[in-house]
Amino acid sequence: MDYPLHGITACQLGLVVRDIDKAVQEHSEVYGIKQWFRVNIQSIEYYYQGQREHLVLDIVMGYCKGTQIELIQVLEGERNIYVDLLLKENLIHSGVSVRDFDNKIAALKQRGYKELHHGTFRSKGLSTVRMAYFDCRKELGYILEILEVKCLGINLGMPKFLLQAGRLTGDASLYKPRQSITTL
Repeated sequence: MDYPLHGITACQLGLVVRDIDKAVQEHSEVYGIKQWFRVNIQSIEYYYQGQREHLVLDIVMGYCKGTQIELIQVLEGERNIYVDLLLKENLIHSGVSVRDFDNKIAALKQRGYKELHHGTFRSKGLSTVRMAYFDCRKELGYILEILEVKCLGINLGMPKFLLQAGRLTGDASLYKPRQSITTL
C-alpha cells in the first residue's frame, strides 16, 4: 500500500479566530508561548472551490516545542474556507511541510481526498508558501494542509529559526497587538 505522507511529521496546528490579539493572549497563557511572529503577506493568489477569490488574512505564528501554532484571522473576503468553517469549528487543520509538493498533492488526490482550496502566499521578503487543504475529516477527523515553504527557492520546511530570520528579510515581524480588529 502506498502511504502519501509516510515518515512526515505533523508540524502545525492551524486555528481560525475572530480576534487574533485575544487568541494570542489565550494561547500564550495555555502553552507558555513567549514569542509570536506576524507573517508579512505581500500578496495571496487564492482559489476556493475552483474559483479565484479575494482574501486578506492576518496570520500570527508561535511555537510550543516543535509544533507551530498558527492563528488565522480573516480581514477581507467572504468566500473562503475560513469563513465557511469559523462558525462550526476552530481547529481548521493539521499541517505538514513537504519537499515534493506536487507529488504529494497528486498522491492525495489519487487516494480520493478532495482538495478544498489551494494558493500561493508571497511575503514582503524572500519567502513563498504553496499550500493546499484536503478534506480528511471523515477519515482522520480534521483537514490536512500540505505546505511547501521556500526562501530564495530553497525548501527549508517550517522551523522557528526561519521566522526569526524572516525578521531580517521582511518575511515576518515580532507580534504586536493591533487595535483588536474583530471581523465576522
